[in-house]
Amino acid sequence: MSQAGSPKNSPKSSPKAKDSPAPADFKPAPRYAKAEDYDADNIFAKILNGDVPSYKVFENRFCVAILDAFPIVEGHVLVIPKQRGYKSVLEMPPRLVSDVTQSLPIIAKAMTETFKCEGINIVSNNGEAAGQTVFHPHFHLIPRYASEKEKLIKFPPSSGKIDEAKANEIKDKLAKTLEDNKPLPQPRTEKKEQPNPKKGESKKEEKGKGKKKKGEKEDEAAEGSGKKSRRRGRGNKSEKTEGGESEPKEKKPSRAEQKQAQAEKALAEPTYLSVGDLQPDGNGFSIVVKVVGAPKENPDVVTRSKDPVLDAQVGDSSGVVNLSMKKSQLEALGGEAVFKKDAVFDVKNCYINMKGGFMRCIVDKFGEIEKSDKKVGGVKVDHNMSLIEYELTKDN
Repeated sequence: MSQAGSPKNSPKSSPKAKDSPAPADFKPAPRYAKAEDYDADNIFAKILNGDVPSYKVFENRFCVAILDAFPIVEGHVLVIPKQRGYKSVLEMPPRLVSDVTQSLPIIAKAMTETFKCEGINIVSNNGEAAGQTVFHPHFHLIPRYASEKEKLIKFPPSSGKIDEAKANEIKDKLAKTLEDNKPLPQPRTEKKEQPNPKKGESKKEEKGKGKKKKGEKEDEAAEGSGKKSRRRGRGNKSEKTEGGESEPKEKKPSRAEQKQAQAEKALAEPTYLSVGDLQPDGNGFSIVVKVVGAPKENPDVVTRSKDPVLDAQVGDSSGVVNLSMKKSQLEALGGEAVFKKDAVFDVKNCYINMKGGFMRCIVDKFGEIEKSDKKVGGVKVDHNMSLIEYELTKDN
């Protein structure tokens, strides 16, 4: 089966594996371990690094889909996991495989609609004996038509129906292997059971349980030497010193004061990132970028101050991203006469906003934009960070 790239990047072919049992000293590779002999210069790794051009049709956080450079039929697509270090799907942890394969039906449906095909082969060759020639996990998506039966992927003819004894033997062996390789259960932390109120018991009765009778309160008041008094309300709490005098506790800074302090630190000691290194949870970083596209009003964003939000495409040698600012910020810079194509700006204390699963770089009142004399080389416009779809996930 054809692959993207030149045959020079593929390992030399070897004789076909014979249909024979594994040797006695056969030992399977450790499960889900990155391969020590993974070739970081394989053609798919080079494509992911941007060292080799490709025809990209889809990209998200986990994979990229490109047109096969040597297609079997028109529309032949390769889906390549972004995670490097694994030579085949068999070595990848199940969760990584799941992250990648959830994109397969999305791409396949788009192919069906685009090419009006009547079926699609979704194939992954794993291991040299299975026909794998580029040792980085990947999936082939191949459009199929009823009129092109001669191009179908064909398997060897069956040797006949399996008999019951052989089926049970194989089933038991495979079931045992799966059971032996089952992941160990995670220890569960026991939760303290909360007593449930009895049926028919009203909230008033529950509340009344917590109240003490008048006589009990008076007895406690008579005892009352060693007990500390509690004050109601949210006034300044105090602590007694050795001399018996009360001193107010230090007031915690408000959220706005904390944010202002963080902003001042980020502006005084900026942390610069390349556009290509931006992440969905980015915050408090700075970038030096060249203007690629003129600012345009974003109708999807409405602010309380009714100050329109503008989006402009900016970038550096690692990629481009949409930079969002308010119209008043643009006017303070001198308007579009200053913020124009190829002008370079130092943008400090930005954060990433995920609008619809896509990244936008925001600079608000806690950030700064100023014209810069720093040099920014050619901008990598074909790597648009704001076009990469991200899916928000929860760690278990």
